[in-house]
Amino acid sequence: AEISRLALSFFESLADADALPLSFGLFITLFAKLLSHKEEGTALNARKKASQRKREILSTALSFVHEHYKENVSVEDIAGACYISTAHFCRLFKEMTDETPVSYINQFRVNKATSLLQHSSLSVHEIAFRVGFRDEAYFSRCFKRYKGKTPTEFLKRHRG
Repeated sequence: AEISRLALSFFESLADADALPLSFGLFITLFAKLLSHKEEGTALNARKKASQRKREILSTALSFVHEHYKENVSVEDIAGACYISTAHFCRLFKEMTDETPVSYINQFRVNKATSLLQHSSLSVHEIAFRVGFRDEAYFSRCFKRYKGKTPTEFLKRHRG
């Protein structure tokens, strides 16, 4: 609206030969506003593209974790799958999810383990390895952190 008003004033001033200094001033102001408007649009597009790129990276990372959680997957592996540095990946992941990649992986594994504990006859040791934990004690600590009880306590309660 402001740009339209400036343009109208500029064109009206051109009709008056005595208003040349005013016309010049209006032209400069109009030109500056147009440049500023273009820069705002460019910055907005850049922010939209950056946001889209972040969502794509997060989607790739989550897909990678969901497909490879049983393996000895590291944060470096996930960052590599996203084609970004590990440090940048960790910052972006935390920004987008409010948790660290390691925390997400462990929680995902614990949720998979919970399902196995409820619906299989596998031992806690077997389940820990099936969901990607290589250390049963670490698995128990993570399980207790996310579920409030150890896998053995959970197992006793749900298998009866």
